Amino acid sequence: MNGHPYKLRQLSKEYLCEAPYNKVNSYRFFEATAFKPCELHFPGKRFVDEPASLHTYAPGFTLREQSNIYNDLYVQQRWKSRWSYKQKGLTVSVIRNMSRHPDLPCIVALDTFIGNSDRHDGNLCYDSKTDMFCGIDMDDTFDKNLCKVARDHVRAMLDDVDLIFSFQEVSGLRQYKFTLEKLIDKFPSHKLQKKLDCFVRLVGLTSRRILNDESVKHILSEYKNIMVESYRDAKKLI
Repeated sequence: MNGHPYKLRQLSKEYLCEAPYNKVNSYRFFEATAFKPCELHFPGKRFVDEPASLHTYAPGFTLREQSNIYNDLYVQQRWKSRWSYKQKGLTVSVIRNMSRHPDLPCIVALDTFIGNSDRHDGNLCYDSKTDMFCGIDMDDTFDKNLCKVARDHVRAMLDDVDLIFSFQEVSGLRQYKFTLEKLIDKFPSHKLQKKLDCFVRLVGLTSRRILNDESVKHILSEYKNIMVESYRDAKKLI
């Protein structure tokens, strides 16, 4: 499209019945603002009468789709209830893994800042031709405060006299801190909240009765609260 590659994504109704609430909610947002089906369907749609979304192309392939030295890479800042607090967020293991490539501390810092705990091997692309990483799929954001978890873990690491990081790992932490500083400077919580309000207006949530209800308002309010808390704890972390 316009000389640029895009990826079309659709969720089946069967998937929506079992999907997490935030994915269903995202789908509802799009469904409410999508154009009605017409005789000329958008090319590439599997379910021609269902809405779809377009995504920018990420170079390379996901780690899950290829075999290389990064197959055992793990930079996901876990959050699910089955993990203990010590196993969540920015762990020693995540720090050691993100230090294996200069692109990874930036991605991990972004995930911490926005509260993304979904950076598994299917959401991390690597292009062997350019030796570059790219993170994809950012919908699991602003519903948790990973900055506070990272702050608590870093404090514990500093108190652990037996914990030693290599020169490469220290460099990775410095890049992580530098990236967080840039994010804090460019995206204070009030700006993020304004962006959210802008997107809400653009997709018509304030005018479309199907989504302008108390449950959606509650979700948006929770997102804004997390933005404030995460920004506060990000500043404390660095």
